[in-house]
Amino acid sequence: MKANVGNAKVKRSYFRWLREAKGFAEGTVVAVERALSRWGEFADQEDFRRFTASKVVGFKKYLEDPVGRGLALSANSRYHCLHHPRMFFR
Repeated sequence: MKANVGNAKVKRSYFRWLREAKGFAEGTVVAVERALSRWGEFADQEDFRRFTASKVVGFKKYLEDPVGRGLALSANSRYHCLHHPRMFFR
């Protein structure tokens, strides 16, 4: 899995915006970072510009099936893993 430099720049800028403009607490920003990291694992670090609605459906199924990733996520954790990327991609 190769890191995407363009994605990293966009995420850094987004995290700074959350902290400074939106006034989010550091813990919230860390939760957003984790959720976007899970998206990156699912999408194999694919460029954010290639985002499609069908990938969201696949991501939701990915979160529901813990095979190879350890314990299953709770419904609340899955919700936030979907919510944070949704706000990011808007």
